[in-house]
Amino acid sequence: MPKFLAAEAANLQTGSSDALKEYAIASYVEKVQQDLRDLQTRGLTVTGIPTLDRLELQKVEFADGHIEIASYGCYDISGTQLVDATGADAIAPSTSRRAPVVVLASDSEGAFKIKETEPWSGENFC
Repeated sequence: MPKFLAAEAANLQTGSSDALKEYAIASYVEKVQQDLRDLQTRGLTVTGIPTLDRLELQKVEFADGHIEIASYGCYDISGTQLVDATGADAIAPSTSRRAPVVVLASDSEGAFKIKETEPWSGENFC
């Protein structure tokens, strides 16, 4: 997971998706590319690398001929910054730096790769 997070952060910081393609399926890579375009449009840049801890298995399913693994975890952006053109932090001070997420991995592209990461809608366990 650390290599995936570093590759995702590198994509958001440099625009290069080469490393991320090794760890995420094509549709996820495109989503991150769109996120980068949205940030650039707003004049924002990302620094640092997030972490994911307390990762626990939620479920394993066989669907459409592929195995999907869902896990819960705590996504931590404490080591990152979202900065505007002046260098000021664009994240509101009231924003939690740790949030629960669900990470879905799939073997749909021949190897297990991240398919999506979504906020967990249940109780905040972070």
